[in-house]
Amino acid sequence: MKTIIVEGCDRTGKNTVIDFITSKTKNYVVRHFALPQGDTIEEKIAFQKKDFRNHFILANTTRALRDADDLYYIMNRAHLGEWVYGWKYRNYQADWIWNLEAEFNLQSHDVYLIGLFGTPEFLIQQEDGHSISAKLKDREEEVDAFVDAFHKSIIPNKLIYCVNETHPELRYKPKGMLFNEITKLLQL
Repeated sequence: MKTIIVEGCDRTGKNTVIDFITSKTKNYVVRHFALPQGDTIEEKIAFQKKDFRNHFILANTTRALRDADDLYYIMNRAHLGEWVYGWKYRNYQADWIWNLEAEFNLQSHDVYLIGLFGTPEFLIQQEDGHSISAKLKDREEEVDAFVDAFHKSIIPNKLIYCVNETHPELRYKPKGMLFNEITKLLQL
């Protein structure tokens, strides 16, 4: 089984990438993580820890799934998003996500991280009203935090993609080139 984590800010095309991957196979599971639940910060953190933990357990220890070479377990957002949005909007630090990476062996050769980024201005232009914030300063901080989290992650099989041509730190790749790189990375 291949565990694929697709991360990035709102409006970067995570669903488009996931649709591409799922169009190449019939054997997949897609998981979109829920917002934290609970009334207090402690309850929300406990919920998130348990939710991520359960999915990493499923991805790493369920023998029938782990040994299925042609199964793709795809996470639409995961722990890196929690690290970004926890401090930015939920008033807590989610540094515990780094322990999850080590505990669940996310440096495994069967774990993949696809990071989607763009300039804050471009992402605001794509806004559909469903993002946490459409303020430029918030988007700048989100992009910086996601790029930082992407580089900090111990997942070795990484692909970073900029959705527009003008991001100062990231090389832009046309969508077709991205899909070719994903095909090679995941051996689709």
